[in-house]
Amino acid sequence: MQVFPSCPARHYNINQLNFRQPDRRCFQKTQTAVIKTRTFFLNPSANNMKRTLFIVVLTLVCELSLCQNCPAPAGSGCTCYEGPSDSTGRVIDCRDAGLTSIPVFTPSDEIFREVTFSNTQTSSTYCSRCNKITVVPDNAFQGIKFKILDLSRNSVSDFKTSAFAGLEDYLEELIIHGNSSPVPYTAVSRLRKLKKLSLSQFSQTIIGRDNTDIQSLMNLETLEFKNMNTEYIQSDAFKDRVPMLKRLVLEKLKIRTFPVAGIAELTSLEHLSAISLQIKEIPYQAFSSLHNLQELVLSHNGLTTLRSGCFEGIQDTLRYLGLHINSLDESSVGAIASERWDRLEQLNLGHNNIKDIPNGLFYNMRSLAYLNIDSNWLTKIESGDLQGLDSLQFLDASYNNLQTIEEGAFLKTPKLQELDIRGENTNIPGSTDILVLNEKSVQGLNNLERLILADTVLDETAMWDAVKKLTNLKILKLSGTGIKEIPEFQFENNRHLEYLVVENNKLTKLTEQQMYGLTDTLVNLNIGNNQITELDECALNKFTKLEMLYINNLPLHCDCKITWLYDWLNELRIKNDIKYYLIRAICTTPASLSNKVLLSVNRSELMCNSSYTPKRCNDFTPPPSEITSTSAPLEPVTKISPADRIFSFEKISESSSTVRFEWRVSDPDKIVKYVMDYQLLRTFQWNSVEVPRTALSFEKENLARNSNYLFCLTVVLRDLDKTSIRPCVVVNTLS
Repeated sequence: MQVFPSCPARHYNINQLNFRQPDRRCFQKTQTAVIKTRTFFLNPSANNMKRTLFIVVLTLVCELSLCQNCPAPAGSGCTCYEGPSDSTGRVIDCRDAGLTSIPVFTPSDEIFREVTFSNTQTSSTYCSRCNKITVVPDNAFQGIKFKILDLSRNSVSDFKTSAFAGLEDYLEELIIHGNSSPVPYTAVSRLRKLKKLSLSQFSQTIIGRDNTDIQSLMNLETLEFKNMNTEYIQSDAFKDRVPMLKRLVLEKLKIRTFPVAGIAELTSLEHLSAISLQIKEIPYQAFSSLHNLQELVLSHNGLTTLRSGCFEGIQDTLRYLGLHINSLDESSVGAIASERWDRLEQLNLGHNNIKDIPNGLFYNMRSLAYLNIDSNWLTKIESGDLQGLDSLQFLDASYNNLQTIEEGAFLKTPKLQELDIRGENTNIPGSTDILVLNEKSVQGLNNLERLILADTVLDETAMWDAVKKLTNLKILKLSGTGIKEIPEFQFENNRHLEYLVVENNKLTKLTEQQMYGLTDTLVNLNIGNNQITELDECALNKFTKLEMLYINNLPLHCDCKITWLYDWLNELRIKNDIKYYLIRAICTTPASLSNKVLLSVNRSELMCNSSYTPKRCNDFTPPPSEITSTSAPLEPVTKISPADRIFSFEKISESSSTVRFEWRVSDPDKIVKYVMDYQLLRTFQWNSVEVPRTALSFEKENLARNSNYLFCLTVVLRDLDKTSIRPCVVVNTLS
C-alpha cells in the first residue's frame, strides 16, 4: 500500500524520533495527515499498534517537512513564503539577495508558485544588494518545479539552450531581462505550457518569422517586447502562430510606423499596448482585423494625427481607449467621433494639446463611464460639449485653464458621481485667471458625490452657492483654493458629506454655525495650514462619526479654551491611538508656549484671564425633516472588521529626511505580505517598496525636507473577511 506518494524517501527509527514545534501554517496539512491515518486506530486489532503509530508519525513528518523546507541553499539570501491568498503554491523569493548566479536548489517534489530574482531597483554598480545574474546555465533549476520565473532587472547576457530543462510541463510565466543580447528563443521555445512571455532589454531589430521562434508556444496568452531596438514587425511574423494570444505589449521600441500588417494576424487579441514608440500617426483601418480587441493603449507616443477611419472594426468591442500623453489637438481627435462606440467605457485624452472640445465628439459614446481630459488647454466647458455621455460617472478635467463652465453643461451627464477640476489655470506661471463655478454651472449634477477643486483659484461666493446645490455630495476637496471664510450654515443641505478638506487656505475661524449640518455624517476634516488660532470646541464636539481631524500648522493660541483638545489628545495617547501621532497641535502663542507641542506643556499652563466666561454651545433648531442628535464625544464608536483587528500602526517618527513606521500584528500567520506605496503630495507619482511579511517596521530615508508625503501600506491577508487592508497616513518631514 503506497500511503505517501510525494514524501521524500527517508529512514526513521521509531524509537529515536525527535520533534520540533510545527509552524502554524502546517496545521491544516497535518490535520489532513491525521485524518488519512485515523482508520488504522478504529480497528487496532487489524494492525500492529506500533506499526500504526509509525505510520502516523511518518505521515506527520512528511507533511511537515514538505511545508517547512525551503529548497534555496542556506546563506543564499533566498526565502520561502506563502503565495497570495487567491493562488496556490509558495514563493521562493531571491530578490535583492546580491546574487551573481543562479543558486543550486535542493530537489523538491513541491510545486512552487514562483521563483523571483527581481530587484526592487534597477541593477547597477552602485546597488550592493541587487542581483546581477548574467548567465543562466543548462539545468539551472534542476530538481525544483514552479509556475512563474521572474528575472527582471537583471542583465542576463547568456541563456544556455537547456536553461529551463525540467520546467517544460510547469512554467507558465517567464519574465527575463537581457543585456542587449539576442532573445533566447531556443531555450524559451521548449516551454510548451508557457502562457506569458515578457522580454526586455534584448536586441532584435526585426521581429520576423525566421528569427522569432515561438511556433511551439501554442498556449501563449501574453507577449511583451520592452526596451528593445526593434524597428519593424514583418507581416508574417505571427501568421498561424500563438493562436491563444490575447495580450500584446510593445513598449519603448524604435518602431516609427504603426505595424498594421505586423499585428493583423493576431485576431484573438483582446489587449494591445503600443507605448513609447516613435509613431506620430495612426493610419486608416489600423486595427480592422482585431475583432476581439477590448483594450487599446496608444500613450506616450507624441501622436499628432489620427486618420479618419483608423478605429474601424473595433467600435463594437473596444472598452478602453488610451490616447493620453501625446500631441493631439482639437483638429486631430475627430477620428474618435465614430458612428458608434457600442461598448466603450473608458476614454483617456489627458496630457494633450486640446483647446476646445469639438462638437459631437462624444455623441455616440452612450456607454462611456470614465473620461479623462486632464492636462490640456481647455478654457471652458460649453453647454453642448458633453452631449451623448448619458452613462458618464467620472470626469477628470483637472489641470486645464478652465475659467467658465456654462449653464447646463452637465445636464447631459445625469449619472456623474465624481468631478475633478483641480489645478485649473496653473499651467501658465503667474496666471491670474480664476474659475467661476456657480449654481447654474452645476445644474444636472444631482448624483454628484465627489467634487475636487484643490489648487484651483475660485470665485469664492459663487463656489459656495454651487456647493449648496450638491445635496448628495460625500467628498469635497477645497485645499489651496484661496478661500477666506466658510459661510454660516453653508452645509445645511449637504447631509451626506463625509470628507471635507479645506487645508492650505486663508481661513481664520471655524465655528459651530459654519459646521452646522455635518454632525452625523462627517468622518474626516482637514483644516491644516490655515490662519485659525482658536479651535472652537462647540464646532467639533457634536460630531458622532468623526475619525480624523487634521490641524497641522495652525497658529494655535494655547489657553484654557483649548483644554478640550488637550484632554482629547491625551486620551488618544493613553490608548496608543494612531490619531495621536497624526494630529500635530503646536502652540504659536502665548510667547511662553511658542513652538511647543500642545501635549508637552502642563495642563495648568493653559490659562485664560480672570474675565473669561466659558462659552455655551448653541442648540440650533434643525429643519422640520431632520432630528438633532444628542451631543457625543469626538471619539466615534465604529464597527471594526476581523481584518482591521489584525494590524494597527503603533508609532510614526519623522525627521527632516526620514520617516519610520512601527506597527503591531495580532496574528502574524494571517499576513501574506506588505507593500508600502508612497508619494510626495501633488506630484501624483507613486513609488512602491515590498516589505518582508515578518517586518514590524519600515523606514524611508532621503525624503525632501519640510514636505508632505502620503504613505499607504497594503497588508495582504489570508482567511479573513477581507483579502487586504490599506491604511494611509499623511506625514510631514521636518524643516
